[in-house]
Amino acid sequence: MDQSGYRSSLALLRADVTEIRRGIAGAKLLETRTACDGLGSDAASAIGELPAPDHALTRTLNSAYSNLLNGAQACSAATGFATAGFNRWQRDAAAGLRDLDAAQRRIARLLGR
Repeated sequence: MDQSGYRSSLALLRADVTEIRRGIAGAKLLETRTACDGLGSDAASAIGELPAPDHALTRTLNSAYSNLLNGAQACSAATGFATAGFNRWQRDAAAGLRDLDAAQRRIARLLGR
């Protein structure tokens, strides 16, 4: 995958997370779980695009994608907003987003930007 491919993948994952947060804020369980399914699918697809040309970037992206995938699976299976599944979603999503930020910084450094 080239640089634009990674950037579009990262943007798609962030958009998925935003959609999930919107569903949670609106207390729309079905819509939220559907958005979690979408994130899970997108994160799994992104994992399939690894490895990246840089080993450190590969590790960071793998961690981000895995955290988001695990959180999405917990969210998809949650039966309500006040459940362990949504608590796990929050924790895994935060870790995944931190790793996405780190990956974007790494990509910028590799490209000299």
